[in-house]
Order: sequence, then C-alpha cells, then structure tokens
Amino acid sequence: MEFQPDRLTEREVEIAGLLLRGFSTSQISERMGIRKRLVDAQISNMREKLNAEDTILLLKVLKEHSEKYDDL
Repeated sequence: MEFQPDRLTEREVEIAGLLLRGFSTSQISERMGIRKRLVDAQISNMREKLNAEDTILLLKVLKEHSEKYDDL
C-alpha cells in the first residue's frame, strides 16, 4: 500500500509529531489538554490507517514519511 499523508487527521499528525519527539502518551495528553484515552485511540487509529501492527512499526512508518508533513 502506498503511503498517503492525507489519511491522517490534523490531530493525528500533531500526536505523531510528539511521539516522534519522544513524548509519552501521558505527556501528549497533558500537553494537548486531552484525555490519555483519546491519545491512545488516536494512535490506534493511525496504526490502523497506516497498517502498522504496533506502535514501534507506526513510528518507523511515520519517521520514513515525516517529510510529507509540516508538523512532524
């Protein structure tokens, strides 16, 4: 499957950028002012959209394609 940057929402891109910078889900939650459960759900959505089995693979895919996003 070809990587399609428009598949992620603006919020997912923001969360992805923070993940790539090493923030934990708790830190992302606090920084964005949203519940940790919502952060976890957004990460799960990204994994599904990008066919990543786990968060490690998600980070790998995001890092490989980070130039397609201004916020990553």
